[in-house]
Amino acid sequence: MAPAGALPLSPRPQPLHNGTRTNARGHEGMDSMTIKTPSQVARKTGTGIVGGLVGGVIRAAWAGLAFWDLYLRPDNKINGKKPLWAFVILLGGIGPLIYFFFAPKR
Repeated sequence: MAPAGALPLSPRPQPLHNGTRTNARGHEGMDSMTIKTPSQVARKTGTGIVGGLVGGVIRAAWAGLAFWDLYLRPDNKINGKKPLWAFVILLGGIGPLIYFFFAPKR
C-alpha cells in the first residue's frame, strides 16, 4: 500500500497479440523519449513535405523583403544600425516581423 499523497506507479508495458509492447501511456510503438524523424513528426502534426516547403518559402520571401527594404532605406530612416537589423532579420520567422515593427522611423 502506497503512503497517502504518493503517486501511483505506472503500469508495466503489456505485450500485444503481435509481440509488440505498449509504453506507459498505453501507446504502441515508440515512447515519447525516442528521437523521431521529420516524417514521423509530420505525420503526427498533420504537416507534410508540401506544408513544410510552403512555410519555408513564405518565411524566405518575408526575410527577402525585409532585407530588400533594409538595403533601400537610408540610414537616417532606420532606428539603430543596419548590421544589427540584418542580424535581427535572420532570427527565424519572427525576425522580419521585428524589423518591420521597430526598425523604420515613423
